[in-house]
Amino acid sequence: MRILTILAIFFITLSCKKNEEKTNLDSARIENINQIVKAIIVQDSLKILKTDKNPIELFENLRKLRIYIPTKKDIEIGAPPPPPTYATSINQIIETEIKGQRFFSAKDSLNFINQYREIDSLKINPEILRNVVSTSTKKAKLKTQIEEGYYFCEMTIPLFSKDTNKAYVELAYYCGRLCGGGKSIYLEKINGEWKIIESYSTWVS
Repeated sequence: MRILTILAIFFITLSCKKNEEKTNLDSARIENINQIVKAIIVQDSLKILKTDKNPIELFENLRKLRIYIPTKKDIEIGAPPPPPTYATSINQIIETEIKGQRFFSAKDSLNFINQYREIDSLKINPEILRNVVSTSTKKAKLKTQIEEGYYFCEMTIPLFSKDTNKAYVELAYYCGRLCGGGKSIYLEKINGEWKIIESYSTWVS
């Protein structure tokens, strides 16, 4: 109920800021995002490096995570419906427990929503892309139309906790119309370095 109350407050403030311009990401956020991308590539053993055998192609742009945010009516009823296909409920992220404790706090929900509204796509740092096999959305779409044997990997733009010491990312694999899968990744900054704390499978096709 605490999360729903916070969301209710958000919808009230949102109605007063419909025309607010999107803000640019600050350098500290960009640096954290780059560090997280590197951490996931290494710690999740993604086979996307140019030195890997039969590497997977990584989308060069991080996409915005599709978040389902309950409407004001849903909040008043107290029972939001399940999120639509390929969307993640913000309540699900906030309420996930790792080792018996909630990874994020209810206060992080407003921070997630504000970040969600900032940008739709963000290109991965060129220095990172230099070492991986990458592709653009346009090239990938063309490849799916003319080839059957393709394998792509895509990351979402990280959502950060209010203190910026925890983050949530989703990773997706595409290998055909009926082939693919996704996972949610929870990270924490420990001693100045981002570490994957837990990951869960979210969907399989």
